[in-house]
Order: sequence, then structure tokens, then C-alpha cells
Amino acid sequence: RTQAQPQWRYRLQITDIASGTSLDEQVVDSDVSPPTLRDLPVGQYSWRVAAIDPVTGQGPWGDAQMFRRVLPGPGVTPTEAVEGGLSLRWSAQPQAAHYHLQVGRDEAFATPQVDAQTDLPQYQLSGLAAGEYQVRVRAVGTDGYVGPWGSTQRFVIPQAPQPWWSLVLILAVIGLL
Repeated sequence: RTQAQPQWRYRLQITDIASGTSLDEQVVDSDVSPPTLRDLPVGQYSWRVAAIDPVTGQGPWGDAQMFRRVLPGPGVTPTEAVEGGLSLRWSAQPQAAHYHLQVGRDEAFATPQVDAQTDLPQYQLSGLAAGEYQVRVRAVGTDGYVGPWGSTQRFVIPQAPQPWWSLVLILAVIGLL
């Protein structure tokens, strides 16, 4: 007579690296969908797994694997026109030492017009020629970790209006005045 293999189970453990405390530990059946993990705050963690044999019990822990929980990159809010340029703002990110900002003409930011760092969640743009641009921002943490780029925001710098006297000068030169 044959008997089905007993079901193996697994123990999953998540640990906060900074404090060394175990934040989540749960047993998961092998024939059940993956475990539901609680939402972790921004930080560095490790996870490890041990198999549980139904006959002999839990085996040794596997090697701990490090991972980092990060917030998505900051999204730039619509620009505000200020005298001589544009003011860009985005939401401040916890544990950010500074922000990396790029402004470019294409979505790939292959040759950015502006490639700057700022300590504040805002930046004043000036000196850009008329046309369409895109901007993106990412946070750089106090530990040096470079976060992901936030969503790309498009904006347009309009063509500057020509002063009325230039029209008079042009008409005079071509003899219409």
C-alpha cells in the first residue's frame, strides 16, 4: 500500500536589521499561496526560510537575504511660473539627504539640460529656451542609497512675446511705415 508524502511546511522570518528584532514570523503550507506580509516601513531588512518536515520537525534556517523597503520616487508637482523661470516642487521623502533632479528634452534624459542636486524638495529653473521639457526627481538617502526615479512630469516654456517696438522697427525697415 502506498501513502502520499506528508505535506512540508515552511517558516518565514523577517528581521529589522537596525534593531535586530524579528518583525514577522509565520508558517506557510507548501500547497498554499504565498504568505501575506504586513506593510513594512522604509528601512533595511532580512528574510530567511526554514523547512518543516512533518516527521522530523524544523530544519536549519537558510542564509538570510537582505532587502530594502523604499518609497517610490518623488513626483514633481505642476510647475509654478516665477520671475525669470519656473519653480519645481515635490513631496519630501523621509531619510532623504538630498534629491537628484534632471530636466531634459526627451523621455530617456540622454542629454539632460539640467542635472542637479538639491537638499530641499524644490528647485528653481532658469535660462531654459522655449520648448517642451520633462523633469524627474529621485531621493538619495542619508545612508547613500539612491532611490528610484519618480514619475516624469512634462512642462512647456512658452516663446517669449516680442515687444511692440520690434514690429514698428521691422515695418520701418521694409518701408511700410
